[in-house]
Amino acid sequence: MRIVFKTDYMQDIRPWKDGYQLSLYLILLAVVIAAPWWLDAFYLGELTNVLIWAIAGLGLMI
Repeated sequence: MRIVFKTDYMQDIRPWKDGYQLSLYLILLAVVIAAPWWLDAFYLGELTNVLIWAIAGLGLMI
């Protein structure tokens, strides 16, 4: 677990903490964008279902 000490308010409102976390988000985005070319129809449907439920869960958090 990485501990990042916050020194100003801007660190609280950033979507990512540091460059490492930003690179992980970019890799995840690239994998999701490339998934239709890599996965079969069944697994693509399952991934879509998981992402829909994730959006629904985020909606409940709001």
